Amino acid sequence: MESGESKNRYPHSPIEQKEPEPETTFYVLYYDASGFREEEIELKNLNIPKDEKGVTWINIPAPLNPSLLETIGEKFQLHPLLLEDLLFGQRPKLDDYGDYIFLLSHLLEFNPDSNEVDDHQIGIVMGSHYVLSFSDKYGHLFKPIREKIKKGSKRIRSQGADYLTYSLVDHLLNHSFLVLESIEDRFDMLEKKLIEKPDPHLLVEIEWSKRQTATLRRSIVPMREAIHRLRLLDSDLITPDTRVFLNDIYDHVIQSIEMIESFRESSSGMLEVHLLNLNQRMNDIMKVLTLVATIFVPLTFFATVFGMNFEYMPELKLRWAYPAFWGLIVLVSGGMITYFYKKGWLSS
Repeated sequence: MESGESKNRYPHSPIEQKEPEPETTFYVLYYDASGFREEEIELKNLNIPKDEKGVTWINIPAPLNPSLLETIGEKFQLHPLLLEDLLFGQRPKLDDYGDYIFLLSHLLEFNPDSNEVDDHQIGIVMGSHYVLSFSDKYGHLFKPIREKIKKGSKRIRSQGADYLTYSLVDHLLNHSFLVLESIEDRFDMLEKKLIEKPDPHLLVEIEWSKRQTATLRRSIVPMREAIHRLRLLDSDLITPDTRVFLNDIYDHVIQSIEMIESFRESSSGMLEVHLLNLNQRMNDIMKVLTLVATIFVPLTFFATVFGMNFEYMPELKLRWAYPAFWGLIVLVSGGMITYFYKKGWLSS
């Protein structure tokens, strides 16, 4: 970047004033059917690949800052709206800019510290013979894809940038699918708790399940439209062979969405079961209190009558009056309890 006043090619860019060009390096991988080469290149030496015989994969590390994005936008002639989406975040989407295709996807990861599903934004720009991925530093997220290229995987090494893009998206979906399976196991455990051992404190876990479902829906459901547009996109950048694989990841997205919808139904169902359990618990308590009160009503009556201590009450002067009183109490209360038991009112 030249010192002094520079021309801004993107008048609508979210960055009004340029900061000094950041000092950073980028992981770059070149490959074709005959071999591969990987390098770390400084930002000032980063340029649009000229070799159209192979594929160049450039990973741009996150987090992204405005100065870095604007510089990359100028070097690769990226649209300012694309840079804005990368900077401020968007739901998964696909944009066709003619010379290149921009896919904004999301990566799901379970954070054991917060006990929540984290949603990370991943951007992919696919040109005729190059791919830009905006992810973690040095592309550790896509390490399995890099290993396939290095080991000479015939399929990926013989295909173009469109197949590499498919591989990256497929890896993201597979990674997210593992998170979905983990969440599904926790949902199953929660449902088992609700049935076997209802507990008022389970409401916290039910609310947790609803939050996770909302996060999953925001990240995965929009991918259906994005992948659908990608596989039907009328573009020379996508070959017929790659479209077959795009159909496959579309099926994966549909499967993931079906799992999320089942989570949504399970969350609602668990909340209803929890409320029913609470109502049943309250009904059981009220039943016990009602039965106890009913049993003590006649006992209270007898105690009130014989506790008046009138002078001419003959029972007070009888030797057997006190034992007879307790015998009456036991007889009445025992008779009521037996009656309630035969009616099934004492059963849980």
